[in-house]
Amino acid sequence: MTPLIYAAVSRDVKLTALILDNIGEEIKLGESSTETNLLIGAAASGDGEMVSILLERDHGGLEIEADSLHAAAGSGRTETMNLLLAHNVDLIHKGGYRALELACARGQREAAAMLVEAGAPTGRG
Repeated sequence: MTPLIYAAVSRDVKLTALILDNIGEEIKLGESSTETNLLIGAAASGDGEMVSILLERDHGGLEIEADSLHAAAGSGRTETMNLLLAHNVDLIHKGGYRALELACARGQREAAAMLVEAGAPTGRG
């Protein structure tokens, strides 16, 4: 693991920001899985402050944002979902269906309602 990952996993936002500010432009925040991508992991755990600083960086774009919305919805992290949706208006179209699907499967009623109200597709096609 790297100092960046240790700082993020320990949920130390100030330390994570310090490292991010000094790491340079070529930064990889991890692959597209909860275990290895810092943004997805922060979204799944509902760490809004960490999500906010990671969204300011090159975090992998819309695909990673969609996976992060999916992770947050499945965990019922509505505040984190709001951060993600406010950051990118196209996110509901890219990741809304999968996020809604997982929220419903896990009984996350508030998250599901929020996604429907935001315009998530409720059926395929």
